[in-house]
Amino acid sequence: MANRGKVIPGGLRDVASALDRSVAATPDAEALVSRYRRYGYRELDRAIDGGAAALAALGIGWGDRVAAC
Repeated sequence: MANRGKVIPGGLRDVASALDRSVAATPDAEALVSRYRRYGYRELDRAIDGGAAALAALGIGWGDRVAAC
């Protein structure tokens, strides 16, 4: 995930660690399913990294609030 090497607040540390373990163990296993899309763990990790990078490029960081739709 994009926050590797940075301090991860609270329970997010556990989520990030769990995702990292799943990516390493079963990268192509189904991780997230929506009405329109299915993501494997590797693909989900890359999507999260891309979203984090886009937010960082806008100057958004830990503790900043954003709306998601």
